[in-house]
Amino acid sequence: MKNLGLISVCLCTFKRPHVVKTIASLLEQKLPPDMRLEIIVVDNDKQKSAQQAVEAMQYETVPVRYYACERQNIAAARNESLKNADGEWIAFIDDDEIAQQNWLMNLFATQKKTNADAVVGNVIGLYPPHTPAWIKKADLFSKTNKVDCQKLTTASTCNILVKKQTLTGLEFLFDEEYGLTGGEDAEIFSRIFSAGGHIVASPKAIVTEIVEDGRLNMAYLKLRAIRGGECYARIYNKSGFINKIGQLILSLVKIMIFVGLALVCLPFGKPYYVRFTLKAWASFGRLKVLCGCKLIQIYN
Repeated sequence: MKNLGLISVCLCTFKRPHVVKTIASLLEQKLPPDMRLEIIVVDNDKQKSAQQAVEAMQYETVPVRYYACERQNIAAARNESLKNADGEWIAFIDDDEIAQQNWLMNLFATQKKTNADAVVGNVIGLYPPHTPAWIKKADLFSKTNKVDCQKLTTASTCNILVKKQTLTGLEFLFDEEYGLTGGEDAEIFSRIFSAGGHIVASPKAIVTEIVEDGRLNMAYLKLRAIRGGECYARIYNKSGFINKIGQLILSLVKIMIFVGLALVCLPFGKPYYVRFTLKAWASFGRLKVLCGCKLIQIYN
């Protein structure tokens, strides 16, 4: 079959010029033997702001294909990328990241050892010189797993390799109900896990991300934590009145525990107490969903 051994790297973008640097890093990938690469870029900007720059990035042996998803919805954009991907393997990366040359090699090495349905790599945050010291110390923007082949229950699309048949075997792909809030990736991979899918970590498969200035503050981190809690609740909360009461109580208890732990860590400095503070805000996000409050939207 012509698509055997083909890797489709799916990349969604929205008004972020950095996408050309991401593509450039993909064009420099060292591939496993008998593997080929194609790059699928989906622009979620109705003005098609990335079209000219992306279409200019042609390479002798790696096709770079541009598509537009004009409806503002990140889940719809991801579904558009899958619709146009021909490979038997799907890799996802974000448009503000750079893949190390051995990124795909390392993902495949772990997949070969485990025969996993999905393999998750590490994201290393790169901090500008003016980053507050407490953010650097706490390293709040890296997403890492330390143990190779460690089993996971969900994942995100910022650094992952997936068998295409695992995705196409689902009843539906990325849930567009998450299209303005985010969380569509955690939802689909938690669904894959629940259906018996095997998700593992590959720490040597690294992408880097330069943290944007607008994220280097507590206000952004607080909103991110609340939104994460909201997404978690939407994915995992069980239906039924009794379950809802139990989850409400659990969320309130967790808020009190995390606030207490933050206070205990207060004398040791902000890098230590901020993590518990953010966990408390995440529990507050879960509480918001249970109470039917309006969700935070980041893709509008």
